[in-house]
Amino acid sequence: MELNKINIFEYLNLEDTSEYDFLLDFVKPENKLCGNIFQVNKMTFNEFKTILSIFNAKNLQDITELFIHLYRISGNINQSAEQEFLNEDIFQFFRAKKFVKNMIDRNLELEVKMLYSEPDTRMIEIGGMQLLKGFDTILTKINLAEQFSTTPETIGGWKYTSVRDILAANNALNTVKKLYNGTN
Repeated sequence: MELNKINIFEYLNLEDTSEYDFLLDFVKPENKLCGNIFQVNKMTFNEFKTILSIFNAKNLQDITELFIHLYRISGNINQSAEQEFLNEDIFQFFRAKKFVKNMIDRNLELEVKMLYSEPDTRMIEIGGMQLLKGFDTILTKINLAEQFSTTPETIGGWKYTSVRDILAANNALNTVKKLYNGTN
């Protein structure tokens, strides 16, 4: 089976994309889209959480806006940023998409390792984790804002790696305090 070289717009207008979709598993990830690079080291906490919420969405407009933002696609005098994105080769998009997916997976795996702690028995008894589910991002920002005498909005603009590292340090300190005090 030979696949035609098509752009993102043509791909999105196919009735059946399955003959292209399976390639996503086989393409080599590449951090390049429309000639731009996603500067992961500058990604903010808010950006990472937004990427998580949009990445697997079915809403094509959200996906388009996400990749335009991540790759700082700005268009030019002849075409808008959206047109530039839609004119990109589908295989290059797949490579960029796989790069972003791998970045997400690596960061989530690292978060789990860095932020794991034994659940508090009292929290389990009252079902606290279930009650707070869905508020983890805003509660993180509120707690760090209190710790650093700033606002949750400011925390959202901090680099993702800085927030993650502070959370890991706080987690380690809390674990040591619990062990030292003999509490769970």
